[in-house]
Formats: sequence, C-alpha cells, structure tokens
Amino acid sequence: MSMVSEFPKLKGSRSWLVRAAREMFATAEAQPVARLETPETDRAARVADHEEDKRLLSEVEKHDLAMLDRVRSALYKD
Repeated sequence: MSMVSEFPKLKGSRSWLVRAAREMFATAEAQPVARLETPETDRAARVADHEEDKRLLSEVEKHDLAMLDRVRSALYKD
C-alpha cells in the first residue's frame, strides 16, 4: 500500500493536509524548564572552568619551555 493511497484525493482544498500535519506533530503544551542553576553555581562553574584553563595552560607552557630548552641545548652545545 502506498503513502498516496492513505490520503484522500485533493478536491481543490488542502485543509485535510494541514489537519493531518497538525495531528501528526501535535504535542502537549511545553512546560517551562525550571532553572537548576543559581547565579552562585553559575559563578562557581565559571571559576572552576577558569582554574582548569589556567592549569592546562601552565602544563602546555611547561611542555613548551622544556622543548625550547632541549632545542637551545642542541643548538648551543659546546
């Protein structure tokens, strides 16, 4: 059975299509989502992210400095 045979024939009006689409996509009225985070928890999350970023940056800087030291020692080996 094809999809076309499931729908009534068009008779100059497409209101059946609109009605069918509304029925197909009908959902219950959405309820507002309660905010679980307060400004204090938002700030704490931002501070934690900032601290993590600083930690990662310092690790990268340490790695870069170690690499530069190896390059310098290789270049200026006496």
